[in-house]
Amino acid sequence: MTHLRATNGPAVDSEWVEYQKYLQSIKDRNPESLFSFAQLNLHDSEVLKITAPRKNSLSIVLSKPAHEEIDSITVRVEQVAKAFAPEKFVNQWLWG
Repeated sequence: MTHLRATNGPAVDSEWVEYQKYLQSIKDRNPESLFSFAQLNLHDSEVLKITAPRKNSLSIVLSKPAHEEIDSITVRVEQVAKAFAPEKFVNQWLWG
C-alpha cells in the first residue's frame, strides 16, 4: 500500500492521516462495507482462522486489534481468483 510505509515514529500518524484522506477521495466508488473495513486499524490482530466456506471464497477471523473497540472481526472475501496457501497465515500477526 503506497500510503502506509512507516514502521514507527511520527511518520506513522502522518501516513495514517494521508491514508484516511485517500479513502475519503474514493469513498463514492466503493461499497460502504468496504469503506468501513478500510478505516479499521487492524494493527496487532492475530489471524485466528481461515476457511473456504464456498468455492472461490475465504473467511478470515482476526483477534481483537490493538486500536479498535471490537473483540474480533471476520472478513469474507468472494470471487477469489487464484488459490494460495492461507493456512500459512494462521497465527501470524498484522503489523499495519
